[in-house]
Amino acid sequence: MEIIFKPLLMLSLIAIYFLSIRKVNLWLVAGLFFAFLGDVLLLDQKKYFVFGIACFLVTHVLYIKLTIDFIKNISFTRIVFSLIPYILYFLAIMYVVYDNLKDMLVPVVEFGLVISIFGSVAFINYQKQKTKANFLLLLSATFFVISDGFIVLNIYNEYSKILDFFVILLYITAQYLIVRAIILKDKYVEAIK
Repeated sequence: MEIIFKPLLMLSLIAIYFLSIRKVNLWLVAGLFFAFLGDVLLLDQKKYFVFGIACFLVTHVLYIKLTIDFIKNISFTRIVFSLIPYILYFLAIMYVVYDNLKDMLVPVVEFGLVISIFGSVAFINYQKQKTKANFLLLLSATFFVISDGFIVLNIYNEYSKILDFFVILLYITAQYLIVRAIILKDKYVEAIK
């Protein structure tokens, strides 16, 4: 069932996005494509785990770029302060799993920093302009951060079916929310023209 459902989810979101907008945001489409690719590769985790995770890393870098494009006049200090809650969450996860990471320490740290930056820029974006679209984007980023933390706990600590359920629920919700946020932003731009 997962073999059909996960790839179909991303293709459905891409279709919904294209049917709902006038001007395509290529950063979002590229992010969704890499998420789709990551989902497909992770269907066989034994062979393609690192490649799947690399696709999700690219997805989040693209989502960071997408979000930064909405922010005007962003200061380095603001980024650092907005990173604090995300870094604290990341450090708490690292505290639990550190001894089990071994050769995956560097990739997990890199991924954790990237996802924390995504949360941070989404938070700044919402602080700058408190719109429904920006709130959905912030929720999306936060759900990704939580979900990815749960993934690390499940892989490098103790597997839990409950955490696995929440990983999937948060991931699906986060992907939907980012698509919905960009659709709302597109509709807003069209309305003011």
